Amino acid sequence: MATGGAGPEWIEIIDADASVFGAGSSLPVDGPRRARLRGGSRSVVGLVVLALVSGATVVGMRLQPWHRGPHSLSFPAPGVASAGDGRWVFDTPPGTLVGAGTGTPAPDEPGSYTMSDFTGYVFADADASIGFVRGASSTGRSAMFSTRTYDALVTSGKSGTVQGVPAVIRIQAPSRIDIEFGPIDGQLFDVVAEHLTMQEALRFADAVGLRDGTPTISDDWALAGMQPVVGARDLTRVYSLLSNTGEQSIPQIGLVFGSYRSADGIVTVGSIPFAGSDVPRLLRLLLPGGVERTVHGVTGLAAADAVRISTDPFSSNSVVMWQEDGRLVMVSSSGTIDATVALAETVRAATAAEWGDVVDVAARTPNPLSSVAGG
Repeated sequence: MATGGAGPEWIEIIDADASVFGAGSSLPVDGPRRARLRGGSRSVVGLVVLALVSGATVVGMRLQPWHRGPHSLSFPAPGVASAGDGRWVFDTPPGTLVGAGTGTPAPDEPGSYTMSDFTGYVFADADASIGFVRGASSTGRSAMFSTRTYDALVTSGKSGTVQGVPAVIRIQAPSRIDIEFGPIDGQLFDVVAEHLTMQEALRFADAVGLRDGTPTISDDWALAGMQPVVGARDLTRVYSLLSNTGEQSIPQIGLVFGSYRSADGIVTVGSIPFAGSDVPRLLRLLLPGGVERTVHGVTGLAAADAVRISTDPFSSNSVVMWQEDGRLVMVSSSGTIDATVALAETVRAATAAEWGDVVDVAARTPNPLSSVAGG
């Protein structure tokens, strides 16, 4: 099994296309054959003999790559540098501190979870987006899978079978298909496919898995040309920054923020540990139409009208996000992109007194799920 590294790795050759050597055959489109090429000396000799007996025309030809059949791919998490504590404030407070989070919720806090619970991966076309911006709909093809400890399948939806276990299939919108299946080794698998056909979505679901805790795809043809973007855990962290910072917040482990109410609206600085390497690509996936901006000498992405869910589902702010000190950092405001970037440039480490204020406000910041949980 492949370990380490930040990108996908070929970990096993499942088949090879005999047509490379003139046999005129190919794998069926609807699934791979299960004959396995192990790469040992006998297999290599056999292929060389096959090439020779196919005729003298082989001599002088440019040999084609060996990979002509499905591969199993592994997506190990990138190495994680130690992250800073995220105790940042604006040099001049833009208003009254009205909401905060310290990244250390109580174990029984409703809705809190550990980011390490999410294992999986996101794949997309180069120009795809799954939009977190007002009025934006998903564009291009994308698919992600994630796993969590199995509890029970959500029973609403069309029942079926994926990978030999019970599955529930839901068409959430004309372009979106959700597939939930399990248990497999005590895990429940969630698949979200955008702009894929039902056949493509089911083939993707049939190919996803974990090997020793590492996300894998058993058949790279199931990606249908989509490219790996980021681990599901990092995608979840971006959502936490965009969704759980404000005057009320579902506390998340590692999510540190302060939100200020000004005459013009809410201004927030927040951050969360982040291991992803292709930050601009990830942010373009979530913030279509975003523009590159530099904050603290680091290139990030800014967008107007980014939806802020937890504070007010009908409000929107400009946001700028960048990577610094082992964390993904976000500043949002009701101003223009340029005004928000100017605020971001004033972010600095908090003094002990300033951080004490943040801790006090965090203890009083309402969790919107508390009433649901009876708190």
